[in-house]
Amino acid sequence: MELLAAVEKRIQDDNIKNIRFEFLDTNAVARSKTIPARHFKSTATSGILFPAGVDIECVETEYAKGQFELVICPTFGIKAADNAATFRTGVKEMAMRNGFVASFMSKPYPKEGGSSGHLNHSLWSLDGKTPKTGDSSRPYGLSEIGEHWIAGLLEHAPALSFLQSPTVNCRDRVKPDTFAPFNATWGVDNRTCAVRLKPVGAHGIYMENRMGSSAGNPYISLAATIAAGIDGSNVSYLFHLQYRLTSHLILLNTFPDTALLPADMEAAFQALKKDEILVSAIGADLVDALESVRRLEMTTFAADSDVEKFELHRRMYFDYV
Repeated sequence: MELLAAVEKRIQDDNIKNIRFEFLDTNAVARSKTIPARHFKSTATSGILFPAGVDIECVETEYAKGQFELVICPTFGIKAADNAATFRTGVKEMAMRNGFVASFMSKPYPKEGGSSGHLNHSLWSLDGKTPKTGDSSRPYGLSEIGEHWIAGLLEHAPALSFLQSPTVNCRDRVKPDTFAPFNATWGVDNRTCAVRLKPVGAHGIYMENRMGSSAGNPYISLAATIAAGIDGSNVSYLFHLQYRLTSHLILLNTFPDTALLPADMEAAFQALKKDEILVSAIGADLVDALESVRRLEMTTFAADSDVEKFELHRRMYFDYV
């Protein structure tokens, strides 16, 4: 970080202006440990995000050019959504101040990986002192309530997929052979599933809802996930065996009750409208408003080719999401 700061100062001293900024790392992924947040406390990040109460746990590069993954430190309740919203606004403002554009558009380029908004969460007692997700005596180290919670997420996965990936562009991220899930599966440390169980000891086990895109609203994502999980806790849905291989290879004749996530916006609409639990939790008025906006976008984005489609998508979303 000191070397980077020195390079930046030299560029400023020489009065060199940035015309184009592009990452040329051909590997495009972190090759070692992620970078701890303490290395960023002397940068612009600390000037906005840390005083705002948003603590960054770590950061790493991702597959697409210019793509980063940042992990926000966990916290209880709605503050988690507050932090996600503050983080997104803060990053966009800092980028703009330095002459760049930070975009949370889900899939700006057709041949590059998409960006996600995963919701890592665990269950606790009301006083926040006793973890409820793990149970070392049970399969996978997952408690009974944890099983019911995951079953609820998978039962409502098609509707969740729309609420967590709400734009027309988000649908292009939900495809096989990517790290984005396209069916209602779960697995232990399986990044191809809709829900990933991450065991970190008896007290550290947590669940990762991987259906969200970077363009999703963190408040809606949190509310919908809680509604689906609570419904699973109240109703005995079928708890499938975990999927050990890539979920993209799943055979539907072997797992006949496995739902596919909506591949287009029309299918996503229908999945949500049929889900009485999530419509009730989110509110019918909000659901109607979301549908109206997305249907207008569908009409606006009608194009004859993928190239034209993604150009229209970038024009609408890139600078604003």
